[in-house]
Amino acid sequence: MKDNPMNNIKEQHKNSQPESEHDLMDRITKMTNLIHEKYPEFDQFIDEMPITIPNDPSPQVNNRILQDYYDSLCQILKKHESTNNPEKA
Repeated sequence: MKDNPMNNIKEQHKNSQPESEHDLMDRITKMTNLIHEKYPEFDQFIDEMPITIPNDPSPQVNNRILQDYYDSLCQILKKHESTNNPEKA
C-alpha cells in the first residue's frame, strides 16, 4: 500500500489533547504545503476558500474555525483520492 502523506499528518495528531491554535496552524501549513507540492491544480480552490478570503474586515480566528478549515483541506484531498482511486473509496 502506498504511503499517504495526508495520513501521516493526521496520524501525528491522533488521540492527542485538544490542540492549541499554534498546533492547528502547523497542521494547516503542512497540509497546504502538501497540496501545493502534490496537487497544484487545487491551489485555486484553497485561494477561494472563505477562511482564505474572509468577508469580515476583522475576522475572528479560533480553534473551531481553524479545525473546520483543516477539515475542509482534508476533504479536498479525500474527494480527489476517491475520484482518482475509486478502489480506495
